[in-house]
Amino acid sequence: MSDQDRMSSNSSRELSASLLSLGSRRGAWTGALLVAASISACHPRPAASSAASAPQVSTPAKSPTARPRWLVALVVDQLAARAANDKLAELPADGGFARLRREGRWYRDMRFAHAITETAPGHASLFTGKTPHEHGIVANEVLDASGKSQGILADPEAKLLDVHGLRSEGGAASLRALRAVTFASLYRQSFPSGRVLALSLKDRGAAFGADAKPELVAWYEPGLPGVVTSNAFATVFPAALTQFSNQTESRFSEIWQPLDPAWLGKHASIDDQPGESDLGGYGRVFPHDIRRSNKPGLAFRAHPVANTWLVDLTIAALEANHEPRPTLLTVSFSTNDYVGHLFGADSQEAWDQLRRLDAELARLFAYFDKKVGKSGWSAVLSADHGIGVLPELSRHAHPDGHGADSPSTQRIVGDKLLESARKAADADLGKGNWVAGIVAPYLYLSTEARSLEPAKRARLEQVLVKTLTAKPGILRLFDVRQAAATCPDFQDETIEALVCRSLSPGRGGDYYIATAPGAVFALTPDASGMNHGSHAVSDRSVPLLVREADGAGAGSETTETIPFTRYFETLERWRGQRVSGH
Repeated sequence: MSDQDRMSSNSSRELSASLLSLGSRRGAWTGALLVAASISACHPRPAASSAASAPQVSTPAKSPTARPRWLVALVVDQLAARAANDKLAELPADGGFARLRREGRWYRDMRFAHAITETAPGHASLFTGKTPHEHGIVANEVLDASGKSQGILADPEAKLLDVHGLRSEGGAASLRALRAVTFASLYRQSFPSGRVLALSLKDRGAAFGADAKPELVAWYEPGLPGVVTSNAFATVFPAALTQFSNQTESRFSEIWQPLDPAWLGKHASIDDQPGESDLGGYGRVFPHDIRRSNKPGLAFRAHPVANTWLVDLTIAALEANHEPRPTLLTVSFSTNDYVGHLFGADSQEAWDQLRRLDAELARLFAYFDKKVGKSGWSAVLSADHGIGVLPELSRHAHPDGHGADSPSTQRIVGDKLLESARKAADADLGKGNWVAGIVAPYLYLSTEARSLEPAKRARLEQVLVKTLTAKPGILRLFDVRQAAATCPDFQDETIEALVCRSLSPGRGGDYYIATAPGAVFALTPDASGMNHGSHAVSDRSVPLLVREADGAGAGSETTETIPFTRYFETLERWRGQRVSGH
């Protein structure tokens, strides 16, 4: 069975059959952290428009004559096109983003073709070239049989693997839910001896960069000793990662102060913007102290030190077993997303975090130069989704269309929406368990409701649709059962087409809740902070930067709107190239 067949199968047993055993590589992993630390010391961190055309599937540019040895696929979680347009030119000339702009091409508007703009669907789309309608990843979270929300990648047959070994409880991430083939699986077909490394601060940021037998898939897990993997990807916990797990919490002591207050003040004059959130004591203003939060594991992800940790982990992974061979490296930087959720994409924290990430990217690129030379690696960098602006700021935000879509921007509290739905159902059918739950953006009917005779079920659904669409911020409800088998092409950006490409048979809830222009589901009980996940252009439009190993397109930019498939197409083009001896 080929890797492509394994990845397209829905059987976890087929996936498990090709699990990677890292036991023979333990010696190679030993000491990698020390190497990474020394490299970090050699490269210290520095002191502190919208297109009108509709996206179309494009033909990749002509391939150069030689395939780079290392293919690098980067994702900056929640880096909206608007944010990139506002910020990248303001970053230092010696930073990673400036280098990508000098040595590559910047596409200012890469457009996702689906409405469910969340992390898992976005990553799955980048690494398969498909929409959620095809790859089946229709949300970050789904409602399980017990009525609890769980990650869409949670596999009851998989278990977390950490420094202490295999954990007893099930539900760890795997690619069982994915209905499409990842780029990594195709890469493995072309380069069976190549290595695949997929790293992130989130499981859903790492997993889609992998295949069925990666060298390493790893992420940070709050509440556990640092870095973890899943036995869907490995059978032995790598020795070098033990040091990362044991030392991760020591980084909690780093206080987050502005890197360059004068520079920061020019771009974001207000530290405490209206609508910002506080993560249990982490604070709305500088300085931010992880140890003060009642959720330190999550606060770590929302601190720039997590980017440093992830780059250190990446270098250690590359150093281990580093004989020259083709390498696919995927790294998803999640801190930008957490910071944007808490403080907004235009906050002082968002600006400062991006500048610090910029320095970490420069450090990572310098490491690539050292190991394989400047012509030995190619890179793509994009985002899994964008984001709008805080509702409190939306009246004055970016009239170019990449900010909030309406001055009526608001947060929808899911618990209140659920309460309204249940009251309306009880009033019509009598008290009962009719609505199982709401996990944005889906409403789930209960088993009892689904078992009603057709006339009663239809009446219930009419009541729910009427009740919810009367609520501020709710535009429409789409019946998942009526999802079309074939969706319109990407030129069609109507809400009907975008939602069609978000739905996959047998996945998600019974109704897809489409929010009105500018409205978002709230993330916190006090309805503060900012969210994404809608069909708005602000959530779907992201940048794409492409660095070719041979320097093709260096220093160029385009405002042409391109489809999200360009990320995958670029990787595929590079896969088709060859290096002498491989």
